[in-house]
Amino acid sequence: MSKEFNAIRLVVTGDKKETNLNPLWLNIHNETGCGTIAGRKIRFTDDDHDALRRYAKSKTGMDPLYESLSGTRLDLAGKTDNEKLAQGSVFGHLVVMATLGNATLPIDDQEVVVQSGTVLCAPASKIGMDRLTQRQIIVVENGSLIQECHRLKVPSDWANAVIVYRGHSENARDVAQIIRSQPSERLGLFYDFDPQGLDMALQHRRGQILIPAFLPPATPSKRNAFRAQRTAMKRLQNLCANSPWVKTVSVMDEQELAVTQEHMLVHGVPLIAQPV
Repeated sequence: MSKEFNAIRLVVTGDKKETNLNPLWLNIHNETGCGTIAGRKIRFTDDDHDALRRYAKSKTGMDPLYESLSGTRLDLAGKTDNEKLAQGSVFGHLVVMATLGNATLPIDDQEVVVQSGTVLCAPASKIGMDRLTQRQIIVVENGSLIQECHRLKVPSDWANAVIVYRGHSENARDVAQIIRSQPSERLGLFYDFDPQGLDMALQHRRGQILIPAFLPPATPSKRNAFRAQRTAMKRLQNLCANSPWVKTVSVMDEQELAVTQEHMLVHGVPLIAQPV
């Protein structure tokens, strides 16, 4: 029902007299009888708006004119008997972090110790952002890496860094803000060593990117994955023209390198930090 609620909410809050006819609106029309189909549009009267509001409220307990499905399941539990209508994943609003060496996490007014092999998840509002900017952080692309991040062969001056997963849901916005707020000299970015990964890291235009110092012979490289990223490689070449990254990009292109973070960790690939 969440898709139907959101579609109805857009119409009634915007006082829209018509919208595009698509499978979702066709289903709502068939279910409620609201609206008049006219070609590729469905048109609404004021009575249709009232009927749509009543329909949405009967299904969710919420009035789409004044309420939304934003928030967590706990937030919605106070509004409706179907908390599963909440948008986003259960943990998608939490920033996922770990530590290397002696680093601690600034949570509220405390410095929290996180043991190797464990992670801490917290809403951005709980993180002491000012204190976080005073330490080094490394943002990693893939969440599967973070629990084993202590195995990474980072440069010695990054040995006590905070590790932050870049996010995949609501938390991606919070991590993007962390990246923007972090002093460039204390920001590390660790992505897959392939055209897409390097392109994503360079797009931040700040910080230092952790890349292989060299690749041990047993380290797998996915050539098929590289070849599927030709568009990203062309974009990367344009982005890095006349920059210190030209050589790195050229080697990646010539050797068709596509090495995942997981393979760099498992095969003990030593990393270096190269400024953006």
